Amino acid sequence: MRSIIKFFLLVSAGILLVQSSQNNGYSASGFLADSVFGNAKDSLINPDDSLLAVQEMLKEGKVLYEGKCGRCHELHDPKEYKLKTWKRNLEEMKYKAELKKKEYNLILDYLAANCRK
Repeated sequence: MRSIIKFFLLVSAGILLVQSSQNNGYSASGFLADSVFGNAKDSLINPDDSLLAVQEMLKEGKVLYEGKCGRCHELHDPKEYKLKTWKRNLEEMKYKAELKKKEYNLILDYLAANCRK
């Protein structure tokens, strides 16, 4: 429950932060700007999504992380690394884990919401 609250606060703060930027903080595709999720094009979370929808996507990302990554090696706690490191690690492993683009993005969203800040 704490991680959900922390994620909600992160998103709220991010939205306030990006609203002051020149393009209102959103990419052309309507996703949050890089300052919130690292790379907006990778995120499946849309600022118009309900909190319940975001929670479901993050839950799906966690299940994928545990299933796809945990089948080959011991899992790392998401808080063990910052987002930049998670992106690099996930990029290196996506082919071995046979991740589809949506699966990759769901896992990345989960890790972004729970990584070390």
